[in-house]
Amino acid sequence: MSDIEIIELILQGDREKFRILVDQYQQMVFRTCMGFLHHKEDAEDLTQEVFIRAYQSLSRFKGDSAFSTWLYRIAVNASLNKVRKSSKNLICNILINYLVGKKLKKYHYRHPILKILKIF
Repeated sequence: MSDIEIIELILQGDREKFRILVDQYQQMVFRTCMGFLHHKEDAEDLTQEVFIRAYQSLSRFKGDSAFSTWLYRIAVNASLNKVRKSSKNLICNILINYLVGKKLKKYHYRHPILKILKIF
């Protein structure tokens, strides 16, 4: 059964068929997220979020590209948003902690932002 056929069944109400797509593409989505986040648990969480977003947006899948390409784009966008958000939060927390004289123990010492700021 092709991805398009599975999607058509899902859109007709057979929600259980989405499990087939998850099983087929879970590793691809996880590897994509992991490539941006470099943290297993965060990548696992984001992988779940990507599939939730894909399921919720499935009716907007036009079929102009392969489902895997569409899903990959969702994973990339979600990963970029997560990196942007965590970088903003990290910079704010670094500045706050610096200003109040606290140490940065809770931050991963190899985080790219910390390297850029040359704090560690």
